[in-house]
Amino acid sequence: MKNISRFILTFFVVSLLIVSSACSSSIATNSDLEQISNLASEIADFDLPAGYKGVFSASMMGYSVAGYSRGSGPGHLYLIQSEKETDGAKLEQMLSELTPKSA
Repeated sequence: MKNISRFILTFFVVSLLIVSSACSSSIATNSDLEQISNLASEIADFDLPAGYKGVFSASMMGYSVAGYSRGSGPGHLYLIQSEKETDGAKLEQMLSELTPKSA
């Protein structure tokens, strides 16, 4: 179940990037580790888990995304922020649907 949830979340983030790129030319993406770190720190104050490295960051259509991955293994970490307060509830609901429920 965890792998399915990770796949769906990864698919959502990638889909968001693709759809946004098709709709807008004002997309800023990069793979520079310093810029990824800077954008991530604007989204959240956190300590990156050991073994994770920045993969990309993107800013488009009011969204900011920073993506991290474990070089070896199936670990991914995405930080997503929207300028629109109303998007928070939508993102929370989507993520709660992806989270495995304990029986």
